[in-house]
Amino acid sequence: MNQVYIINGKPRIGKDSFVKEVKKYLASVNYRVYNISAIEPILHLVEQIGFDVAKTAMNRKMFSLIKQAVDLRNYTFNITQNTVQNILTKKGSDGNNIIFIHCREPKEIDKYVRAYNAKTILIMSPEIEKLNIDYGNDSDNNVNNYNYTYIIDNHKTLEFKSEEEITKVNHELAKKFVENVVLKRRF
Repeated sequence: MNQVYIINGKPRIGKDSFVKEVKKYLASVNYRVYNISAIEPILHLVEQIGFDVAKTAMNRKMFSLIKQAVDLRNYTFNITQNTVQNILTKKGSDGNNIIFIHCREPKEIDKYVRAYNAKTILIMSPEIEKLNIDYGNDSDNNVNNYNYTYIIDNHKTLEFKSEEEITKVNHELAKKFVENVVLKRRF
């Protein structure tokens, strides 16, 4: 059964790492995992006009503002929806697709929830939340302003952790998610 999840969280909280571990875990049970970002169409636009797409604070604000403007016409939703449809209708697809869509804005999240009966995931860490970091843009600052289906605490701290420790934590979180959510929604 195809499953779509909207994944969100503060910058650098571990969303991609989580998806990477889910993908590793599901490879053994014949699932294909896709990781799509709703900001990608904006990055392509920014590149076309010759601007840097590095995720600096100033650029993240620019990306957020551009996305707000073009999404008045459903720009990123339509492009992302085409990508999802291509995955779902791909020749030879057996319906074992898990699609993660990274999306920040609540109104945009709602569009995906309605279109795909998607479930929503917030990756967070109370230790990072306590810091009240101002990321300089509404998209990143307001990720908690949504009623998520699942909230996953990755226990991230500002203290340095080895790649091995981070991978171990993400693997355990992914394993629990797959066993308690993905495989139970299968039937």
